[in-house]
Amino acid sequence: MSKGRIEPLPLPPLSEVLDSADEVRPSEVRDALLALNGDSAFGSRETGGEKMALEMWEAHRQLGSVKFAEKYLQADTSRGQLEQIAMAAAGPEGLAYGEAFVRGFSELLSLGCISPALMRRDANEDAWSAGPFGAAAKSSQKAVESIEAREWHTLLADLDNDTDSEREDSDVFQYKYWRWQGHLVRYAEGGLTTKDAPAILLVHGFGASADQWHKCMKELGPTHRVYAIDLLGFGHSEKPYVTYSQYMWENVVRDFALEVVRTPLFLAGNSIGGYTALSAAAHLKAYCLGLVLCNSQFPNLKPCTLNL
Repeated sequence: MSKGRIEPLPLPPLSEVLDSADEVRPSEVRDALLALNGDSAFGSRETGGEKMALEMWEAHRQLGSVKFAEKYLQADTSRGQLEQIAMAAAGPEGLAYGEAFVRGFSELLSLGCISPALMRRDANEDAWSAGPFGAAAKSSQKAVESIEAREWHTLLADLDNDTDSEREDSDVFQYKYWRWQGHLVRYAEGGLTTKDAPAILLVHGFGASADQWHKCMKELGPTHRVYAIDLLGFGHSEKPYVTYSQYMWENVVRDFALEVVRTPLFLAGNSIGGYTALSAAAHLKAYCLGLVLCNSQFPNLKPCTLNL
């Protein structure tokens, strides 16, 4: 090193850095991440960018929802993922109102690959040129409705972030947000902050939200790192125009465990949340350390030790 100057050191290749990170991960974490990377949910995109987003937007305007879905939303049933198989069985005609747009563009919008202002402008042009009941105008209108819903939930998330400290139990846990396939998902996090603290994820029942776990989070906090999630379509999470199924909620819980908790954990679920937790646990295998079912009715399930 010359006087007054620091010589730059060579940086290792990215592949070596990633390999080093993998070496310190527990084996069950590596296995779970490999499963996640090889098993994308229906509608998630492995490629993107501005060029693709604009091409897809023009196709959505010109082709309509069904033909757009046939071109860009083909379900991949080769990996055996249940949501993909269910969507393939329903076919493009079985998608909910506006679902083709939501599945195709949510991630692209969240990454800024296409402008909502551009979509609104094109929707207005379609309405003027072809009339409000034309095929192009209907497709564009679905897009605008989805965009407005996304923006409303963004404002709600901002409000939650600004006022979270005003809650009486804000010292017990904090509300935060995470994106799943471009959608805002609210969750609560509290308890111990040390890395070696056991983690537990609480999954609410139908029509409920993470709010139902307030008292449990307070009780578990002194001994655990505690999470509770608003499933997509419930609580303060987004409510996009999609086909809601047990398979989709299972994917949300699984991905949350891998992307947010990021450590082997216990899963607990109430009512249908018990089914969701059980399904996610079966997928996560050794990544899930244990399972608690609260008020979940499984006619043929007897009390037993669950070996994952």
